[in-house]
Amino acid sequence: MISWREAISHLVLLFYCVFGTDLINIYLFNDELYGIWLGLLMVVVFVSAYPIFGWKRNSPWARLGRWSLTKWALFGLGFGIVTAVVDIVSGAVVRHFSV
Repeated sequence: MISWREAISHLVLLFYCVFGTDLINIYLFNDELYGIWLGLLMVVVFVSAYPIFGWKRNSPWARLGRWSLTKWALFGLGFGIVTAVVDIVSGAVVRHFSV
């Protein structure tokens, strides 16, 4: 069972990744990133959150529930791949129904 504190932490991480990626895409790349490039940007944003969410600094058991940077980066890579696939599929669906 997940606690309220962990649920809020996961929600904040989700907002950080999604809105952070969107803001970077809009303001640095003029909303031109899509597919694999958007997924790679999501990986970079996700891995950048490691010091905040990955260390679990305030845990009374330092080693329990703590993710290594390697595990965090692999999870971020998976997160980026999912983002790229969803972006490609949603673009294909929109193009299919707009024709």
